[in-house]
Amino acid sequence: MYPLLLASGTINDVALNIANKLIRNTPSNVYDLYLHRKKIIKRFNINKYNLSSLFQSIEQLSEDYCFYCYLESKELVSILNRILNKQISIGEIIALSGFSDLTEFLDNNYVKKSYSRIENDHCSSFINNKHKDSIWIAAGQTWDMPKVYLKHSVLIHRVIGKRSFVTLSLSLGHAHLGMNDQGVVVVINNLKSRERAITGLPFTIIVTKILLEARNAEEGLNILLKAPRLGSHNYIIVDKQGNAYNIEVTPKDYAIYRVSNEIFIHTNHFLHNKFKNTGINYSSSSLSRFSRLKEILEKQERINDETIHKAFSDHVGPICRHSSSNDKVVTIGAAWFKPLSLDMMIIRGNPCMNKYRRYNIGRGREI
Repeated sequence: MYPLLLASGTINDVALNIANKLIRNTPSNVYDLYLHRKKIIKRFNINKYNLSSLFQSIEQLSEDYCFYCYLESKELVSILNRILNKQISIGEIIALSGFSDLTEFLDNNYVKKSYSRIENDHCSSFINNKHKDSIWIAAGQTWDMPKVYLKHSVLIHRVIGKRSFVTLSLSLGHAHLGMNDQGVVVVINNLKSRERAITGLPFTIIVTKILLEARNAEEGLNILLKAPRLGSHNYIIVDKQGNAYNIEVTPKDYAIYRVSNEIFIHTNHFLHNKFKNTGINYSSSSLSRFSRLKEILEKQERINDETIHKAFSDHVGPICRHSSSNDKVVTIGAAWFKPLSLDMMIIRGNPCMNKYRRYNIGRGREI
């Protein structure tokens, strides 16, 4: 299981507690991840003034859109700067936490004819709105990132007042995917487009905001559509009532598909026709992973933990990805969600080599 960071209390209490735990209780150093991503950003050779202006804008947007996210990053930066005698900005940490959106923004605004400079994440996700019972699995995804990020990965359970949500995250904070105590689930996939943003927020802030506030999928959808977006992404939002949405977004546009009585698959290419001229299919395995996961899940008479584990362990797509290089994308984990029982099934590392574990939001512990 990933290291568990659990905090409860007021919004200020939780922000400070999680920031402290990210720095002190994770097996990797937060500053190492910060430096790793800063090193990649240097490849873009961008004027420091332009970056400072961007980070300042992101900081202000975050404070206005998701005050908890702003506080968490503020506390994290305060501790880092004090310990290391640095001058890291809040906006910089926020931007680096949602790295794929940041690099897309930099690619589209500062680099000519370049859409493959950075190794992008290659996640495979699904919605199950066909096989539903008392142990209904609503949605899930593989978590595919450069191998080096495995040591920076954590499970965070935040309880802010009466609101509670659990996320898989990196040590820079916020959320990549997760579920809240209302049974609202969010999973994501990277997308990439040529559409330029003026400024905006990375997906990690948007996912956190949805899980913090949404009581159902419809509210989650509205929170997403109101967000100023830095880059392109695919969001899956599901609730315990069986409502399910797949939303493809670019900085300025979006396409909504309501999933009903079917198995729905998404990988790393746009499905909606409106994005055929702006969308970039950056992943060479996206189409094959899409077809393979769809093939495996659609032929199942019943979707359960074992069928999902087996599907995520597949090497034909390949759904389960391997590499000996720390810089190459591998499957560093996977998760699927049961909103009726508030169970999050989690695999740390490659699904083909590791067992799934159950974390229950209501009990606040692994079972």
